[in-house]
Amino acid sequence: AYTSTPGSAVVTSRNMKEYKVEAKTLVDNLDTAIEGKMDLAVVGVLTAIIQFVENNTEKQKAMAKVSAAISVTAALRDLGASSPVCEKALIAIAYLCRCSEDNKGSISYENAKAFRLAGACEFIVAALLKYSEDITIVEFALDAIRSMSCLELNRTQFGLSGACEAVGRCLTKFSHSPELCAWICRALGHLAINNDDNRELIGSVGACENAIVIIQKYQHNLQVCTEVCWAIRNIAPTENNRARFANEHGPECIAAVYKFHVNSEVFGIEACRALVSLLASEDDDLIPRIAMSGVLTLIFKTLKRNFDSEVLARWVFNLSYYVACDVRLITKLTACDILGCLSNTFDNIAGDEAFAEWGLRCVSKLCQLEGLTTKMRTAGLCELTTSTVQRQAISATVSGHGCQAIGELAKEVSNHERLSTAGACEAVVGALKRHDSDVYVVINACFAIHYFCLTENNVSWMGANGACECVVNALNKHIDTSVEVTQFASRAVGSLAYRDDGNLGRFNYVGACSAIVKALKTHAADALVAEYTCRAIYNLCYETSNVALLGKEAACGLVVAVLQTHANNTAVVAQACLAIHGLAVKYKIDKVHSGNTRKLVTKGAIEVTIAVMQKFPTNAEVQLACALAISSLGRLDENRDKLGQAGACELIVASINQHSSNGMVVGKLALAVDVLSQGSDVHKKKFADGGVVEILLHTIQKQERVASVVADCLRALTIMLSNETSRPLIRSETSFRQFVKVMRTHEKDPLVAKWGCTLIYTSATDDLSRSRLGLVKACETVTSILLKHSEASADIAAWGCKAMFSLAVLDSNKSKFANSDTCKAVVIALKENYEDLVVSEWACATIVTICGLEGNRTKIGSGGGCQAIQLTLAKQSHSEIVTRLACEAIYELCPDPSNKQLFGIVGICETLGQCLEMHMNSASVSQQICRAITGVARGNIDNSNKFGAAGICELIGKALEIHSFNSSFSEWSCASVTALCDKNVINQTTLGNSNACESLLSLLKTHRQTELIVAQATRAIRAVAYKHDENCKRLATAGVVGTTLASLKVHLSNSYVAENSGWILTNIKNPDVNSTSSSDQSTVIKDLYKSVAAWDLLALVLQTHYQREQPSKWIAAAIQVFADHGQLSHVPVCDSLVAAIVYHIDKEKVLNQLLTTASTLAIVHIDNSTRLAKNRLCEIVDGILSKYSAHIEPELIVVASFQLISSMTVQNTPVLDRFSSIPSFTKNVMKALYNDLESELVSKFGCSAISSLCNHKMLQYKLGSAGNFLIDILQMHKSSIEICTEVCRAISKLSHCNITNRNRLGASGVCEELVKALIYFISFDDFDKVNDVIYWIIRAIADLAANNPNNQSKLGLAGACEIIVVALRNVY
Repeated sequence: AYTSTPGSAVVTSRNMKEYKVEAKTLVDNLDTAIEGKMDLAVVGVLTAIIQFVENNTEKQKAMAKVSAAISVTAALRDLGASSPVCEKALIAIAYLCRCSEDNKGSISYENAKAFRLAGACEFIVAALLKYSEDITIVEFALDAIRSMSCLELNRTQFGLSGACEAVGRCLTKFSHSPELCAWICRALGHLAINNDDNRELIGSVGACENAIVIIQKYQHNLQVCTEVCWAIRNIAPTENNRARFANEHGPECIAAVYKFHVNSEVFGIEACRALVSLLASEDDDLIPRIAMSGVLTLIFKTLKRNFDSEVLARWVFNLSYYVACDVRLITKLTACDILGCLSNTFDNIAGDEAFAEWGLRCVSKLCQLEGLTTKMRTAGLCELTTSTVQRQAISATVSGHGCQAIGELAKEVSNHERLSTAGACEAVVGALKRHDSDVYVVINACFAIHYFCLTENNVSWMGANGACECVVNALNKHIDTSVEVTQFASRAVGSLAYRDDGNLGRFNYVGACSAIVKALKTHAADALVAEYTCRAIYNLCYETSNVALLGKEAACGLVVAVLQTHANNTAVVAQACLAIHGLAVKYKIDKVHSGNTRKLVTKGAIEVTIAVMQKFPTNAEVQLACALAISSLGRLDENRDKLGQAGACELIVASINQHSSNGMVVGKLALAVDVLSQGSDVHKKKFADGGVVEILLHTIQKQERVASVVADCLRALTIMLSNETSRPLIRSETSFRQFVKVMRTHEKDPLVAKWGCTLIYTSATDDLSRSRLGLVKACETVTSILLKHSEASADIAAWGCKAMFSLAVLDSNKSKFANSDTCKAVVIALKENYEDLVVSEWACATIVTICGLEGNRTKIGSGGGCQAIQLTLAKQSHSEIVTRLACEAIYELCPDPSNKQLFGIVGICETLGQCLEMHMNSASVSQQICRAITGVARGNIDNSNKFGAAGICELIGKALEIHSFNSSFSEWSCASVTALCDKNVINQTTLGNSNACESLLSLLKTHRQTELIVAQATRAIRAVAYKHDENCKRLATAGVVGTTLASLKVHLSNSYVAENSGWILTNIKNPDVNSTSSSDQSTVIKDLYKSVAAWDLLALVLQTHYQREQPSKWIAAAIQVFADHGQLSHVPVCDSLVAAIVYHIDKEKVLNQLLTTASTLAIVHIDNSTRLAKNRLCEIVDGILSKYSAHIEPELIVVASFQLISSMTVQNTPVLDRFSSIPSFTKNVMKALYNDLESELVSKFGCSAISSLCNHKMLQYKLGSAGNFLIDILQMHKSSIEICTEVCRAISKLSHCNITNRNRLGASGVCEELVKALIYFISFDDFDKVNDVIYWIIRAIADLAANNPNNQSKLGLAGACEIIVVALRNVY
């Protein structure tokens, strides 16, 4: 009939017309029968009407349209005396008002109203009274009353007509009939619906008591019990009726009969509703009786069998809610598995609003029982509660109760993860956003938000989902009208703002500061508003911009006013003091907000804070808050004296003593101690005299696991170190042990780490304290803290490096820093905080201190230390102290070659160039830069090249001119020059062009008395001149020889000065020294070489250092130069030289130079030769030849020995006699020559030595057997003019005036070889070139042929005659 097709609509319309026609006919017939007083006809028509409308609402409506109610009422009125008419009329009334018992939609309000207007109420009551003995008519009358009671006005009319009393009395009269009792209770229930007057009338006739009797009597009858419960739930909601039911043990009776009907859903609904109606409030006295009656178990059994029943679930949990209002009774509910039932019903029917409301209410109440939330979480109620709120999001009622339930669950932090995962945060914020006009929703949403904020992640998550904006909007909307909303919203603001940067920014954007200040202004008299707004102000102040905004909004004065208004409320004053603390300090940058602080002080903050602290000495929360307020106000220098004069110090001492067992309070009081002690010895003395230090030490021990307390105590102890009384207590080994213990316990806590390192640094100012700290493992602890915190905190990095540096001053502690962790920690500290000046300074200082320990250089370098230092130097180059320390660190790391390479790779060469240019005018900084350059460039040609490319050479040249008088700079600038010039001609040239040569000489003159500088300067001169002719000329022209001698004279005992000076004197010579020029400069140079004083100095230096290789070598070389140019005889030089030769006889290179120098001395002056021989040099040479002739590579020593022999024997018969007296001498000479014939030098100088020795007859004779290998030399080196010359000379000398040698030589085949040699050389075009060799060949031929026919014959046969003639022709 209700389809959307046009045909259906036509049919429906047509049917209704037909029904109306039929109904009109029936009504007309009824009117006719009534008018004719025809009882039977009336009965028939009424029966037809009943049949017509039964189970058909359309016909029921048709009857209403034809005013059937008037006719039926008339039949009852006019013919009611007839019981059949009365009966049928009552049935017709019931059917016209409700045509179907099963279909509630069959109620016709039009007919019900029409019957009332027709006066049916009075006539029904009259019929009931008239036929009170007729069970049938009574039943139909009750049904008519029930059916008509669908309208409120009808119920009222029935009450006025005496229906309540009449029906109520029926219970007594017909108690024997269970069916009728059911009808009576049904009628009573309908009469009492929402009508207190009727309820009182019903109760007044004993219906309440009789209902209890009936339910007891028919406890097995489901219908009776159900209808009685129906009646009770409608009758009971008045005070008197509740009392009546209670007095008759109504709850217990319902519980008693329930067990018989536990399977009935309908009975369960009515029983629960009846029990709920008996309760006037959440603390009704009947609640325990209901709980104890055993009904709870039964109703949950019914629910478990009907989980899909929305109505049953709604009323079961409605009743459970009231029971749960008494926390003592919750265990009764849990015993009935309420959690499981809640879980299942939420899962099945959460979409029903009524059930959702009471289920959520029930959840809220159940959370009151301690420990139950864990079981609720296990039962899945976190997720199901959230889901219910989400599904019923449009309902303000469900949203309000849902937020409350979620908030109650969120009180248990362990539920947060499950709630958050289920989307509870979003659900609460969504409810607040959607229903921000509903006070109840706003209150409970803010309530839930507050408890969600107990978990840090939720704070950020809710902020990201719009919680901040929603809370502020709700607060602004209700601030003027609802104190309660203001309370909860302010609390939510405070919770969301707690140390969450994102939320603080959001609150700043949406104007939370203004809203909170307005809330405090509007409701300043309300204690909770005052408390929560002050808390919000405190938490908002974590954002610096909010501090300023709150100050502009006059929050300072309002907070101080709160302290005055609510002076007796500890909770309020505590939060107000915290607000003062927040307003006075810019938390993020940890600086005082001077503007707000002055406003607070002007408004009397100091006085009221002190007054509050004095008023509540035993209240820990107040004392803690006051301590924070004092610590913030005292950050402004001008306030410390004011606080001291107001008695703050004494109150803090008293409070510390009072709350010594409360670590949190003592910790914040310690913070106040620290602030008030800044720059005030008077305050420190007060604290020390009050025993504050002892209590702080005790607190650290007792509260060692509470990081914040430990940090505050360490901070206060740090400042108290400057007090003489406190210092020994703090520096005791026991105290140190405790400090280190708590630092290790809380090494992940940044504040403990910071203040622990600070305390160690300030304590480690003497060796005893350092030793104690080392014994208690402070070194290892500081290292561990640096590793954990350096990356995140520049403060900790700075204090950690300071502490490490102070501890490492003591040698016994240093070894504890020789490990990878220490190196890694310092490198991380520097690398991550190189932009921080303090960290840069102390990290570099620490690297300098520890890098000398075993293995640390490599570890620091490989761990990124080189790059970190480069970054630091590049960033902090403006700072002289950082530049100095960084350069020192570079120098200390560079002994490891890999670090030099790393420094070069990361660009330190260029950075040092920039630094030197920047700090050119500072000698101390330039000195350290040069030191770093020295370290990086020494032994690393790549770095040396990079320095050159970066312009370092020019800068050093300039710096040398500027700071030549500064000794420290001079030392290291010279060292840097040495390093830069090593194997680097370009740098040498650049330095030379930058006047470095002249500057070095000037520096050498200026600092002649300073040994270190002279050593470095001479080394630098040596480096800049090495194999560089231009620089040598510059130095020679500038007078390097005289300057060097002067410096050597002062520091002759210094081996480095001796060595470098010797090198300089050897390699740098005035180019005019051998000229005939009469210039002053040339004369001075020549005079120096001939100066006996210079010779004496060289002799003394050689005598001093003859046992050292390099000094001996280079002084000997210098003596050789002086001998070449001075040609003097000098006994001390000869003596010292022989001593050196003896000492270094095993050192080939040194020995070679010494022998060469001796050779030069011998050749320039015969007296030198004699003195050398007198010192047994002849015997020494014999020993050298014997020793080195067997060596694999004897060439250098043998050659030098041959040279020496040649030089010493020139025109010196005593020396020849001495050589002759040595038995093995000639044998060793020949052996040395024979062993190395292949060597050109050995062959040349060996032959030369033989020639010289042959000036002695005995030696000539002894050397005669040398002819055999002289021929070998001649054959082997026939192409060498020089060697052939010396061989021929030797042959000539051997054979001259010695017939024996002539025979030996002739027999060895020398004649033929000489002729061949002459033939070879005679063929040369350049006769001048071979003149000497030809001369000695001819002379040798002559000496061999003299008085020796055999040799003459051999020579003639070999063609000597002809070739000599050819030679003569070539000459002429």
